[in-house]
Amino acid sequence: MVKRTGARRIRAATTPRPGLGQRPPQGRGFRVSGWAVDPQRRSYSGSVGVTVDGRSVANLATNTYRADVNRVAGATGNHGFSAGISTAVGRHTVCVIAHAAGTSSAAVGLGCRAVSVPRPANGSFDSATGAKRTFAVSGWAFDPTVSGSNSLVRVTLDGRTVANTRAAAVRADVDRIFGITGNHGFHVRIAAAAGQHTVCTVALPASASTYARKLGCKAVKVTV
Repeated sequence: MVKRTGARRIRAATTPRPGLGQRPPQGRGFRVSGWAVDPQRRSYSGSVGVTVDGRSVANLATNTYRADVNRVAGATGNHGFSAGISTAVGRHTVCVIAHAAGTSSAAVGLGCRAVSVPRPANGSFDSATGAKRTFAVSGWAFDPTVSGSNSLVRVTLDGRTVANTRAAAVRADVDRIFGITGNHGFHVRIAAAAGQHTVCTVALPASASTYARKLGCKAVKVTV
């Protein structure tokens, strides 16, 4: 939302949120976005500083075009910002400060927001074996935030989803290594046309505090 603010103060807004499909490349973090306009230099791009739990983590240029901001603020040029920022899993306080574009305008704090950074599901794609007009996949998966539950694992064949199977088979080794309880293994056989294929698996989250994790891909040959 674009809001007007007082004269000679940088006009700005910001929205930090968990990534969920827009995470930083590292996979853990949040995305912060918004805009800032220096009323003394409405055609110039400025910058914003981002802190996490009181620690400076980024200085972002406001160099993204925002037609809505230009229309409301009577500005030209680029004044938006958006970036993925990596940080540890858990709950954090994210604050943003807009800096002047080289004028006497006072910097303005855009506020602080609480952000919960999710963790990835855990798992392993152990094997993929081709057979007559079928193939089988096996491995294990669990959601670390609700490790006693049975997670779903998505199986794709040449980029197309062919199964969502429950990781509910006994895997005592997984429980012992991770110190968890329950059944977390999966093994499923799926029909497929003869030929060479690429099989991939994804461990799906069982809670809102977790995100899906790609477990990898394997080549498999299905026979006639």
